[in-house]
Amino acid sequence: MPRELDRKLQITSTDAKAERQLIKEMTFIKESRPFIHEIEELKALILQKKNEKYEVGKGLQELKEEQTDLRKRIDALKKTQDEVTENRESV
Repeated sequence: MPRELDRKLQITSTDAKAERQLIKEMTFIKESRPFIHEIEELKALILQKKNEKYEVGKGLQELKEEQTDLRKRIDALKKTQDEVTENRESV
């Protein structure tokens, strides 16, 4: 982008106001490069973290289903244990 503006500045005849504006734009773009680079690095880091999150969550649904099944089994065992305890107390 600065090259295009630099080329435009060299090949076209413009008034002083337009020339100052082009120089201002070129300066802004040159000063923005480190921030643009930082943004690109942050975007790459975000993408990496999203991928890591996806990989970690892959087996989560199966674990939740297993947890639900185990809770049902525990509840069934508690109910059976309570019934046995009641039967013992009534005897």
